[in-house]
Amino acid sequence: MVNRVSAALFAACFLFLEPVVMSPAQASIETKEDVTVGKAAASDWIVERTATTEVPAHRAAGVSDGIFYTLADTQVAWRPDGYEYYNRFAYTVTDRSGLEEASRLTYAFDPHDTVLTFNHIRVIRNGEVLDRLADLEITLLRQEEGLESAGIIDGQLTALAELEDIQVGDTIDYAVSSLVTSDLWPGEFFDYFDMGWSDPVGARHYKLIWPADKPLYIKDYEGAPAPIVTSAGASKVYEWSVVDPDSVPGEESTPIWHITWPLVSVSSMESWEDVQRWAAPKYDVDMTLPDAFKAQVKTIADQWQAPEDRLTEALRLVQDKIRYVGIEIGNGSHVPRTPQQVIRRGYGDCKDKAMLLTAVLRELGISAWPALVESDEGPGLPDMLPAPIAFDHAITKAQIGDKAYWLDPTLSHQGGRGDMLIQPSYAYGLPIGAEDAGLEPIAVQPTTAPTLQVTESYFFPAKGVNFFTLTVTAVYEEDEADIQRGSIASQSYDEFSGSYFDYYQGMYDGIEESTKLTIEDDMDANRVTITVGYSFSRVKARTAGAMKSMPIRAWGVRDLFNVPNQTSRRTPLEMPYRINRHHQIKLTVEGRRPKGSDVVIRSVEDATFKRTFTENHETLLIDFEVKNNMLSVAADDAADAIKFGNDLAGHTNLTFKIDNVPLSMAGRFNIDEELFAPIEEDMTKALRAMDDDKNIQALRTLNAMLKQVPEANRLRGLIQLKRGMVLNKLDRDSFALKAFEEAADLYADDANLYFRMAELYRGAEDLEKEVGVLLTLAAKHPQSAKNLNSEWVGDLNFKLTEVGKTELFDNLAILLAGAGYEGSNSWGADWIYATAVQALVETDRLSNVSRFLDQISDPQSLLSLMVDRRYEVIWPDVEKRAGADLRIALDREIENRKKAYEEDDEDVERLTAYIEALRAGGKIKEAAAVAKPFFEDWGTVEAIGTDAFWAVNSYAFALNDLGRYDESIDVLKKMADLPIEDFPDTISMRINLAIMLQRVGRYEEALTYAEELGAEVANDYASEYGRMFIKSVQACSRYMLGRTDEAAPILANMAEDPRKNIHAYQATLLCADKPGETADLIVSNLEDASYRDEALSKFLQAKEAPKTPPFERVMMNRLRKALALPKAQEAFAKNGRQVKIDAYDLHWGG
Repeated sequence: MVNRVSAALFAACFLFLEPVVMSPAQASIETKEDVTVGKAAASDWIVERTATTEVPAHRAAGVSDGIFYTLADTQVAWRPDGYEYYNRFAYTVTDRSGLEEASRLTYAFDPHDTVLTFNHIRVIRNGEVLDRLADLEITLLRQEEGLESAGIIDGQLTALAELEDIQVGDTIDYAVSSLVTSDLWPGEFFDYFDMGWSDPVGARHYKLIWPADKPLYIKDYEGAPAPIVTSAGASKVYEWSVVDPDSVPGEESTPIWHITWPLVSVSSMESWEDVQRWAAPKYDVDMTLPDAFKAQVKTIADQWQAPEDRLTEALRLVQDKIRYVGIEIGNGSHVPRTPQQVIRRGYGDCKDKAMLLTAVLRELGISAWPALVESDEGPGLPDMLPAPIAFDHAITKAQIGDKAYWLDPTLSHQGGRGDMLIQPSYAYGLPIGAEDAGLEPIAVQPTTAPTLQVTESYFFPAKGVNFFTLTVTAVYEEDEADIQRGSIASQSYDEFSGSYFDYYQGMYDGIEESTKLTIEDDMDANRVTITVGYSFSRVKARTAGAMKSMPIRAWGVRDLFNVPNQTSRRTPLEMPYRINRHHQIKLTVEGRRPKGSDVVIRSVEDATFKRTFTENHETLLIDFEVKNNMLSVAADDAADAIKFGNDLAGHTNLTFKIDNVPLSMAGRFNIDEELFAPIEEDMTKALRAMDDDKNIQALRTLNAMLKQVPEANRLRGLIQLKRGMVLNKLDRDSFALKAFEEAADLYADDANLYFRMAELYRGAEDLEKEVGVLLTLAAKHPQSAKNLNSEWVGDLNFKLTEVGKTELFDNLAILLAGAGYEGSNSWGADWIYATAVQALVETDRLSNVSRFLDQISDPQSLLSLMVDRRYEVIWPDVEKRAGADLRIALDREIENRKKAYEEDDEDVERLTAYIEALRAGGKIKEAAAVAKPFFEDWGTVEAIGTDAFWAVNSYAFALNDLGRYDESIDVLKKMADLPIEDFPDTISMRINLAIMLQRVGRYEEALTYAEELGAEVANDYASEYGRMFIKSVQACSRYMLGRTDEAAPILANMAEDPRKNIHAYQATLLCADKPGETADLIVSNLEDASYRDEALSKFLQAKEAPKTPPFERVMMNRLRKALALPKAQEAFAKNGRQVKIDAYDLHWGG
């Protein structure tokens, strides 16, 4: 069905409807060189219509592909020996996209019955009419477009003319006349023509001059106009016209036989019996079979007695022995050749093969007739006017008793015998030579059993190399077998087998064929069975992510139904016809109990879909059934049908997660089934009681079970693990620990055991046992240790350092690094890898150093390794990772933090980390820009709380780095204005406000605020570490104001325990301008491994910041004076080296 207007489409449409015949006078045409195309004015009877060049404003938006047709005009005059056609088209080029199509004129015609003449070709440009016909070169092409796709040779030629110098805005107006001479249907006329399209058109006219004394039957569709009929002598003139018609958009999945656009059908034949009577003499040919071929037919008769078997063998003989080639030149388009000719050539078209099969069946004593059919649009035939051109194919009708058999001898690879031969779905047939009964329905047998049965059997072993093995069996029957047999025949074995492999490889990347694909074909039963086996290794499955989640798809039923977006329709919705399919997915999971889901049943009219689940211990069967015997559903029911199709697609596309499949009780705990069986019921009761927090009941059951299992084995260990968990809940920690300790010796499978034990040891303040349990956890359950709480690990490190047992934490860090530690917050796990590297280098164990070093991205951690002389042996590797000036590490850190933040821009910790990475890397403006939008959303800041306050704190310091001192202080003041009793964590930001006031030289204000903090909130909210900063501001502000006597006592107080906050104490020494004492403190820190990093950082060099607050510049100068002292230089040379960093000294160095 034409759905848009174009020169090529119009020409093809009308030429298709013109008769294709060969008159005796033209039979001598051999090649296209024997044909010429004329150039002449149109005949006098042609009415010249006015064609506009303008595109109406209200239609401009609907123009597609850059061409608007302003006129499409067809005029036809009947003649005693044929017809004269006149086709004129005018179109305007609206866009560059239309230039190629607009410049190329093509017109197909049959030179055996048609004389083609171009009447005019005009180009209208800016009102000027340019004649292009006189100098136009016309090329004739013989394309035979149907040869490759359908094996048909029609002898048609295509007249091709390429117009020169066509521009956007031009209107092309051309007319073609064709004089057709016909002896196939003298005195008859048939045509179908469109009067509406999906694209806008200016005007469409169709005129037919027909003898007044001859009947003409007319039928219009979809709102096509009625004709205006006038008389002209002995003729009647029928005219159809539409001007500026509304375009009618097409709809996806409309049945091809449904008429969507306005259409008119005209015919000189009143009934289908008229068509039969017309065809009968054409098919009245000599049916004699050559002797050799007759002998083959006799062999069939001798071997097969039942007429159904004889019919089957006759069909196969013609299908298999005679090639399908259509030489449809001239009369060959409608008149069959004799069986003798077909057998001699070894090929024939549909008519030829139908006649041959008819002759063979009659020779075998079976009544048979050739029959005309429409292969695609058959269901629409009863609504069409009778005409020979309503058909495009010929088959054979056979009759055995009361049963009619419709046989298509052009098919190949058709299986089945007798009643099992599937009737072709052409809907209607018109037998030729039988009683003139008109159209007969072709009844296709209903399906009583699945015509496709797919079974996919997955087996998931508990252990071994393979994650799963898969056996696929597909059984095709009836017409599905015919289709599959043809598909197999059209491919090599490797191609066909590869198509299966590619499908499963697309779902399971890395799958391998374990059993070669086999094909079994039972032609008589019409059954094709395909079997193949695959395996999917655990390694490949893990890489592909299938061990976490894998698709399973019922491909046998999944993609049957088209589901267009248009649920509100004007046209019917096509449905897949004669469907009866069953797809079963069998999942067998060793040691587990796969569970099904809800049954799904859907239906729309006669179409049904059903999905069911059957559970049987380790096996789950998922069955999918789809049935449908409707060609289409009405437009009013389309929405339900589309929903049906969507539901089918959704419910046949499943995800299988093996980790979500519950284990059997023994499988769940990886204990021998036989050992576990006697206590399975009691264990179930105990676990249920634990889930319900009935801990006393659970403990009583577990105690009884423990007595039943006195032997030291995994089962006893499991019972003790569960007892320990219950006792822990009951706060009987010492008993819980004893149970856990035995469980750890017998049943090490549960990582939670070690977490619980570590927590209990932590509560008992037994650091060594706490670390020991975590070491075991990291060794036995590295995956669980990967995300060990970062705060817990950091606190453990602090405590072990305090008691001088850093070697315990070093061992833990090495194991955690080996496990791939990831940490539990946005700040990462670099410090664990750095600790592991330090420990390995210090103990001369270098084998894993490079691997762990590659996991460190944090510039500070890399810098610690790069400046500390203890790690001199790996300095080249560290510099390779970080860059000699730390630039590589700084840029990588910025990129990593940016990527992490972009992945989850609602994670405020990630935002803070990103801001700090930018500041550290010298990207101060970017840091402020990133932070500003978050600060401006103050409601969100307050709602989030602590994490948000730290992000705002970073914003304040970024502003300060830029020299925007007042703005930075205002930001911190906004947090300080919040009530501290509601926001206690803002104590850190209040302390930073005091520090920042001092930093920018506002010493009086800093002092006043620090005094207020010390007096009002420090003791209640600040840690000792924080209180040291407050004291530092109190002392430093006084020193900077010259109030040394007031500052000295504060410094002396801080000196009593400087380790409470070594940073604050050192800053205060610098404020007091005590270079010697400052140098002593730095030397002391260099000798103490716990403080060496902090001391070495003072010797770093970096670029001078563009904006340095006054106080900071003073402090840097005083620090340089202290560092220059010989004792400081000597200690530094012994313990470290100097590095110059490609960033600002506000962050790096003094």
